[in-house]
Amino acid sequence: MKHLPKIIITFLILSSGFLGFKALKASAPDPKSKEAKNIIPEARYIEISPGEHAPPVRTFGTVSPYFETTLTPQVSGQIIEVSPDFRVGQRVKKGSVLVRIDRTDFEAAYATQQSLLAMNEQVLAEENLRAKQASEDWIASGRKLSDATEFVLREPQLAAAKASIEAARATLEKASIDIERTVIKAPFDALVTARSASLGNFATPQVQLGTLIATERVEVSMPFTAEQLQRVTLPNKTTVGPTITLRTPILPDAEWTGRIVRTAPVVSRDQVVTLIGEIVDPFSTTPPLSIGTFTKIEVEAKALSNTYEIPESALVNDQYIWVIDSDDMLNKIPAKRLHADGKMLYVELGGETLTPPLKLLTRPLTTLKSGMKVKPIQLSRSSNS
Repeated sequence: MKHLPKIIITFLILSSGFLGFKALKASAPDPKSKEAKNIIPEARYIEISPGEHAPPVRTFGTVSPYFETTLTPQVSGQIIEVSPDFRVGQRVKKGSVLVRIDRTDFEAAYATQQSLLAMNEQVLAEENLRAKQASEDWIASGRKLSDATEFVLREPQLAAAKASIEAARATLEKASIDIERTVIKAPFDALVTARSASLGNFATPQVQLGTLIATERVEVSMPFTAEQLQRVTLPNKTTVGPTITLRTPILPDAEWTGRIVRTAPVVSRDQVVTLIGEIVDPFSTTPPLSIGTFTKIEVEAKALSNTYEIPESALVNDQYIWVIDSDDMLNKIPAKRLHADGKMLYVELGGETLTPPLKLLTRPLTTLKSGMKVKPIQLSRSSNS
């Protein structure tokens, strides 16, 4: 019982504190409610207008020779001369002497055939005299010439003599050609890509002496999809093909130009068409366009009329774009992709009549809605790219 006064005092203190706090809360003024601010989002845009755009078609290809020939002799013999120009990497003119083969045996064969031809010509002359004498003797005997047989008039002997002369002349011509074939010349303006001929070697028709490629032009085969093919003018008898520009990763500062000249006659299994391009005088440039070079190629393409060039990031779901109207409101415009070139797209816009230039949102958010008020911020083309 002695703790009862302390408990009562504690209870009274707590009760009075609670009642005082309640009284203060009741006398405090009500807080004023604040109106929520209407936040207008920023919208970054660029101005676009319709026009005629001709982005190139991009493809690739590997450079191949226009002409390539392997030099092999047509006669056998020891190599007695090799031109100093007949070296890998050297350019040679059409008709340049590259290799000489010993011609001694062929000159001897030619002289022998000359002698044989002379002997056959003598035999023919003698047979002509015998045939004439036989005819005169037959007539002198009082008989008709028409009654004489071929053998009496020596016609078979005369035909054999003439045939021997024809054969001798053909053999003599062959001997003369063999002498010419001991000199091996470049068949066209060429670049030497391989050489195995050396002084003292014995050349035969089965042994290759070297390889040449034409310097006049080179070719490149380029694959095209059906979509790409629609944007390219194919060459025919009356229309020249489009211009092509070639670049290679191994020489980033160099470029070469050519033209598409024909279409390969075979379509691949995945329905890819191959077009053939030609580059004229590719080895006179600095640097030259080497055979086997892998190149990235830009092809001159047909223009896309009444189209808009936009960043790839501006096209939403490959279906529409967002533009800002004169009241700073957002509008959704249907868009059809026609061509892609890197980070840029070329599209046709549908919907209501548009008044260019349009304020195109470059990076629209997923939360945007038609009719939403925005704060436009214009970007330059360079800053957007």
